[in-house]
This record gives sequence, structure tokens and C-alpha cells, in this order.
Amino acid sequence: MKAKRLLCLLLVPILILLAACGASDAPAPDTTAETTDSDAPAPETTAETTDSDGTHVVTFSVNGTETKLTVADGETPVYPGDTAWETTEHYYKIVGWDKEIVPATENVTYTANVGEYGLTVYDVRFNLKSGIFQAPTHEGEIPTPPKDYDRPDLTLTKVGTFTGWDKELVAPTAENMAGKRFEIYTAKYEYATRYYSVTFKVGENEYPLSIEANETPVCPVTPEAPEGQIFVGWDKEIVAVKEDAVYTARFMSGDCPTTFTVATWNIGHFAMGNARDSRISASAYETESAKYRAYIEGLNADLLCVNEYSRQFTSSGDYLAQDALFSDPTPIYYAGPQRHFSCNAVFSRLPLQNIQVHDFECNQGVTLLYSSTNKAEYYYYMTAELVVGGKTVHFVFTHLAFDDDRDPDTVCQAQIAELIDLYKDEEYVVMMGDWNAYYKPYFVPFDEAGYTLGNYGEILTCTGSRTGGLEWPVDDIIVKGLEMSDFRAVNTGLSDHIAVVATLTLTSSEQ
Repeated sequence: MKAKRLLCLLLVPILILLAACGASDAPAPDTTAETTDSDAPAPETTAETTDSDGTHVVTFSVNGTETKLTVADGETPVYPGDTAWETTEHYYKIVGWDKEIVPATENVTYTANVGEYGLTVYDVRFNLKSGIFQAPTHEGEIPTPPKDYDRPDLTLTKVGTFTGWDKELVAPTAENMAGKRFEIYTAKYEYATRYYSVTFKVGENEYPLSIEANETPVCPVTPEAPEGQIFVGWDKEIVAVKEDAVYTARFMSGDCPTTFTVATWNIGHFAMGNARDSRISASAYETESAKYRAYIEGLNADLLCVNEYSRQFTSSGDYLAQDALFSDPTPIYYAGPQRHFSCNAVFSRLPLQNIQVHDFECNQGVTLLYSSTNKAEYYYYMTAELVVGGKTVHFVFTHLAFDDDRDPDTVCQAQIAELIDLYKDEEYVVMMGDWNAYYKPYFVPFDEAGYTLGNYGEILTCTGSRTGGLEWPVDDIIVKGLEMSDFRAVNTGLSDHIAVVATLTLTSSEQ
């Protein structure tokens, strides 16, 4: 009897020791879902895996504590408890599961992989192209990079692919962090040329292209117009690619009316002529664009020539002028290069064809005495053709260089002479723009060459420095072979110039 009692006394501490060895000091976090009792039988997984109502039982096991969820068939379960917790001695975190969590198709158990770390938190940072991100990290824990750390670094011309870190990610310890305020890891990238998606739409057909950054795309086919129409251009200006773009071919009836209205306006770069770029703020876009649209619509022109144009309506570049100046449907739009103050554009509801940009031969190598920065060679003219009643009308859109330190202004006179000579053999010609011809005698060669001038140096259209008001008769519409009527200037405070408008007719006797 004594021997049996002695044996029991010896077994008790051994059993207690065994129980202690089997216990974990990483208790499972509290959960709000139902957990199983320690003596509850394991769920049956070899029998029915789907309840009659089309649900499944998903069990999450964290350090021996089970949390059961009922989820619909096809639903991806989510563990409802804490994924990290602390005790008085350690910090614990679920670092993964024994298998991938997938949409439920049967009863299943997921067992957590739990990491055990020290309570000390170290300052770890990740240096990405998008900024520096802090990632507080416990002692012994491998640092976790921020979300989307491997996102490509996109510049205008390059694509940077994330290739790793400048050094291996190492768990911070008292030893390796000694003397450091923080540890920082810098992302590495491998760069390649960036390409953009550009699509040309021609009727029912689409032509997708992959275009290198800063290259100007070209439609791979010549747009074929439907019967009775002609191709007049694209829905917006084709520019060097900086983003994905879609261009849609536009067509018009080739039968142009014999009477139409044209206008020309030096718009002053949306800055009263005092800058080469707009001074309108993005916050003022709605108010200011409405003013310009109202003024332009009031001109009631089928074609508008614009001088001192800027492609950006606002100083920030957030809004384009081609979108700001017209309500839908917008006219066909063409623009030449911007060179210092000089930039010409045309907005047309007429079927213009063969639009080209030309430099003045007489301006090459000419020095402007009044300016050390502006150059005569910056100024150019654009040409186009319009078929009216079977006749071809030649259009010229221009802004002339001038030099008011010369008397007379031989720079202005030479450009006028070049244009008159260029079209001396053409029967139907329309020229318009800012002629920078400050005095009536500069217009006389047009009169002598058989042209009709809407403004023969008599209507002031440009603000002068001497009076602060309209002082110079420089904006004009000049025609040969067409009848001009209802020429007028339309006042505005939106630029240092005002627009001039005229109705043109190709009379039946001239057809």
C-alpha cells in the first residue's frame, strides 16, 4: 500500500511537467466568432461538405484555438480575429496560413503560421520613387514593405520595373541597430523606353498602335471618306505622345456653300498679349472659358483664324484651348508651331484641305532692331484650300513680323510683297491675320495687286502704348476674286486685339 502511494506521489510532478512542456506562451487572440471547446470533437470533413442551404463551415486555427465561420459557396472566407497581439514578453503576428485561402467549396480548416518577436519596435523605412515610407518593425521581425512597393516607376519617357532592394531585408536586433536612428532600404529599378497606346478611328475601322514616348503618331492608312464627303482632319490635334490617345477621323460634305463668314483675331495668348503663355489660372477656367466662348460664338463665323494662340488655355496646362473656346460640336482644328510670340491656329466648319505651314523666305537671317529675343524667322504663314462651286479658293493665315525701329518697316513690307507674289497667278485668294502693318501705306500693294481690303488702315483693332486704347489698324481680311460684305470689328476686353469679321461670296458670274 505504501509502495502504491509512493508511486502516485512520484507520477504527479512528472505529469505536471509534461503538461507544461506541451503548452504555448503564444495565446490565440480573442475572436468574436464561435470557438470550439477543448473537448469538442473535430468537425467531420469526410462526410457532407456542403450544408443543405449551400454553405460551408470554415475553421481558422490559431495556436490551437479554433474559430468557425459559415460562408456561402464560392465566398472567400476572412479571418475575423486579430492578426497581431502582445503578451508581457513577446509580440505575435500571423504571417500566413498553412495553405492559400480560396473561395469556399467545402468544409475546410486553415491553420495559422504565427511569428514570435520581441517587444522592442525599431524605425525601418523604405525609400521608393513615390516617397519614403516608415514601417515600424518589432525586434526579430523581417520588415514588411509598404503596399504596392513593386509598382512600376513611370516617367514621361521611361518605365522603371522594380528589381529589388539595395540590400537584403534583415530583422532588426539590438546588435545590428546599435548606433542607428533608423534602417532604410532603397528600391532598385530597371528602366526601359515607355510606349503609349494610340488608336486611329476611321469610320468603322480602328488602327491601334504602340508609340514611343514623345514620338508623333501617324495614321497607318489614308482615311477614305464616304461618298459625297471629304476627309478634313481629326477630332483633335495630333501631338507627340505623352499619354494614351484616340484620334477620330472627321469628314465633311465636299459641297461648300458659295457664301460663308470668316473672322480673324489675335487672341494674345490669353494674356492680353503680354506673355507667350496663358495667365489664366485653373480655378478660373469655367468663368474665363465661358467669356471666350460667348465672344467667339457672337462672331458667328464659319472659319476663325487665331494669332498668338496658346495650346494651353490655363497657366497650369490642365485645360487645352481647343476644348475651352468652342461648345460642341467643335470645329475642325489646325495649329502651327509656337515660336516665341508667334503661333497661328485655324478653327473651321468649312471643308479645308491641304493645310500646310510655311516660313517666309524674306525673314531668314533678318535681325529685328527693336528686340534682342524676338526674331523675324519665328513668324510664318499657313495655307489651305477650299473648293467652292467647283473653284479652288486659296487661304493664307498669318501673323507678320515687324520692326518699328525701322522707318519704313521693311521687314513687314517684304513679307507682304512675298505673299502677293506667291499668289499673283491665283484667281481666288483669301488672306487674313495680324499684319502688324501700322500705317495705311503698307496695305497699298494689296490694292495695287487687285485685292479688296476689309480694313484699309482705317479701323483700329490693336491697343497702343501711347493712348492705352485701340490705336493700330493691323488686323485685316484681304481677298481677291471674292465679294466681301458686312466687314466689321467686334470689340472685346479679352485681348489687346479685337476680332474682325466679313462675309465672303463667290458670285455666280465668277463661277
